[in-house]
Amino acid sequence: DGDLRTGRFSSGSHTGIGIELLDYSDAFRQSGVPMDFTSKVELFNPDGSLGRTDSVTINHPVSFDGVRIFQFGFGWAPVVTISDRGVAIFHGPVVMGQNAQPGDNPLTVPWIGFVKLPTLRPQVAIKLELYPDSVAYFAGLIAGVPQPMTQAKDPFMRYSLWKGKLLDPSLSGLDTRFMHQVATGGIGQGWTVDLARGCVASGTSTAGLPRQLAGTVCPSGRGSGLTMSFPHLRQYSRLQISRDTTVPWVLGAAILILAGLVAAMYSSRRKVWVRAERKDAGSAVQIGGFALQRKDRFEEAFPKLVEDLNAAFARIPADRRVEVGAR
Repeated sequence: DGDLRTGRFSSGSHTGIGIELLDYSDAFRQSGVPMDFTSKVELFNPDGSLGRTDSVTINHPVSFDGVRIFQFGFGWAPVVTISDRGVAIFHGPVVMGQNAQPGDNPLTVPWIGFVKLPTLRPQVAIKLELYPDSVAYFAGLIAGVPQPMTQAKDPFMRYSLWKGKLLDPSLSGLDTRFMHQVATGGIGQGWTVDLARGCVASGTSTAGLPRQLAGTVCPSGRGSGLTMSFPHLRQYSRLQISRDTTVPWVLGAAILILAGLVAAMYSSRRKVWVRAERKDAGSAVQIGGFALQRKDRFEEAFPKLVEDLNAAFARIPADRRVEVGAR
């Protein structure tokens, strides 16, 4: 969509490579379930020369010059022209987002975007609500069940015009605390509307929208002077670019951990306890133990250990045995 948003752990240093989107395409099942999203891109080396042309899809990221490029999302960007008394004061695509709630199907939710005109007096903001497939949208209204809008088919937008003081120049939202709503209306692709009067100035005969919408034609007479045209609708692609310089360190640590696990699996960890208790004129020695691995071998070795201890006790002089047993 033309915006570069750095991640939380970005160092701020960039590789210098360039990415240009050539085309974007998507495919959906008839039920609206997405099948594929593909961005065809040109990849440029840091010196500006063309590296190669490639396609980025959902499950097949592209690697280039130490970074990985993922297909992250997509969206709609209607191209609009705002004119004041016949002079264009804004022209270009409006990148839109969604306010989908948990449980909503994003394909049934409208897209939201804003145009802000701080040079006008009073300042002006326009909120746009896009329905890329108006046929599916109105069919859902009639049936009472929202229909997925997977393609651009007679796109339609609702708009609201606000005047007052703009508090935030960003296009991610609209703070209306010091603004008031002037008008609302609808606009289809190929239409021109009078924003202040909320009516259609031209273009309704070329759209396949319901007649009641095309019926909001401006009456004859002098208009407000502020108009908006909607010539066509574009799609944008959102890519995620990642570069992790700690991969060699993580790989080395993983190898060391794996080596330690292998050594632990093939080693034999055993525990043996020797307990001496006073008994009559001497001492009674108890021996116990267990093995975490290779228990059968430990069971074979344990009697030999007991035998060696008995042999060691037998080599203790008699007077020393009495002394030890008396402790």
